[in-house]
Amino acid sequence: MKIMTRNRDPYNKFKQLLSENNIKQKDLAETLGRSKSYVNDVLNGRGGGFSLREFRIIKLLFEIEIHEYF
Repeated sequence: MKIMTRNRDPYNKFKQLLSENNIKQKDLAETLGRSKSYVNDVLNGRGGGFSLREFRIIKLLFEIEIHEYF
């Protein structure tokens, strides 16, 4: 039985963007109004995904196209 896994490359690319901009997951969590553990779980594939509202905030904050990162 083959288990389907999510492609983590886009999330890894976004984590790299955070690192390059010296933004900690804690800071992103505060901006999104979420806990650090929630953001960590999303970015490391242990939880669901960001909500549409959170994607919009990320898009505006980083001036990125979401489809390139998620």
